[in-house]
Amino acid sequence: MTPEDRELTNWLCRQIQKEHDPKRFGELVWQLDALLAMNDNAMHNRCKPN
Repeated sequence: MTPEDRELTNWLCRQIQKEHDPKRFGELVWQLDALLAMNDNAMHNRCKPN
């Protein structure tokens, strides 16, 4: 995870924690999930044997 991704992850988590609007909450969770999935895929690709 890049420092930028980590910063965005932390920001999204803080926003999710404070959010009261269900629609916006869902959008933030979706963004966090997409970011984590992207990083998970990148990590698995780096760990694959050649």
